[in-house]
Amino acid sequence: MKPSSRNQTAADIADALDVHEDTVWNWSKSGCPHTRNKRTRAVRYSLEEVAAWLKSTGRSTRPGRPRSEGSREMLAAKIRKENALADLYEGQYRRAAARLLDADDVHREWDRITATIRAAVEPLGATTAPLMFGKTIPEIQSILDAAVRDTLRRLSESADLIDPPTPAAPSRAAQPQEP
Repeated sequence: MKPSSRNQTAADIADALDVHEDTVWNWSKSGCPHTRNKRTRAVRYSLEEVAAWLKSTGRSTRPGRPRSEGSREMLAAKIRKENALADLYEGQYRRAAARLLDADDVHREWDRITATIRAAVEPLGATTAPLMFGKTIPEIQSILDAAVRDTLRRLSESADLIDPPTPAAPSRAAQPQEP
């Protein structure tokens, strides 16, 4: 085409191709055919020449970047990466889930531990009071210290107290019952 047929502005080309005017200016910098008036510095385009240039360079007016030769390999690599991350996160979730206990089980376990400690500590007064009659304060303190140490030793040796709870399957109460 003759340069004289270039009579459309960047805005005209942008409207015709449904792209932003900045896109047309960027195409000009990349080699899109255009004419610049030396005196007014006005830039003019021919829609036919721009369309031919877009086709010859493999450009598109669609948003986004055009696919490159390595895009299949890149897509495959991205999929492998996403799958590896999914496996990693799933493994982390499984490890965390195995360490977590049901809140109701934890509350029941603490209630059991508290009841065991209370049952061991409550009788201290009744068992030590007769031993304290007529004793001095240092002797009473010694009797109480010995009784508390003995109780704590028995509690620490108690298998019922020190066995940690294990994650359990949901209780039957939590599952719907059939009539």
